[in-house]
Amino acid sequence: MEMTGFFEVFNPGYRHTREQRDLEKVLVVDQKKGGAGPKPLDLESGRVELWMPARPAASAPTPDA
Repeated sequence: MEMTGFFEVFNPGYRHTREQRDLEKVLVVDQKKGGAGPKPLDLESGRVELWMPARPAASAPTPDA
């Protein structure tokens, strides 16, 4: 048994931590994809602005000629 397995016996949450750390080693995050990210929230103003991307315009069906 490896040493990390020894610690997992006494602290079962350590297994989750180890598995998550091992998973993050192989996950690749492409920073070029996605939106600009959230703006800083002003919690004291009591309001939040949400921006939705514009939907593409529905194209009208073309009559068959």
